[in-house]
Amino acid sequence: QQQQQQQSTTLSLSSIMSSMRHVFGSPIFWLVGLGHTISCIGRRSDQLLGDFFQSTADLPSYLCGGLTSSMNLGFILGLLWSKDFPQLSNQDKGRFLRRRYLLA
Repeated sequence: QQQQQQQSTTLSLSSIMSSMRHVFGSPIFWLVGLGHTISCIGRRSDQLLGDFFQSTADLPSYLCGGLTSSMNLGFILGLLWSKDFPQLSNQDKGRFLRRRYLLA
């Protein structure tokens, strides 16, 4: 029992590396990390864009808030519209991107 307890408490480089490979090899880890990163970018851009619109375009603050919210709506619409993008053929991908650039 003492030997088993000693093995479970011993921390080795190989066990740490194995755990890290397991975590970093998980697609869920990367999806959650990507989602968290995108939400942080969205929150930060709200703070920066409001000030940017107000100082560069001399717009009132109540309009700047709406303009920054439209960017978040654009993120959401972009994610919804592009969910099937990887399955498209190269020709369809080009057509999809041209239409989106024209809309922007």
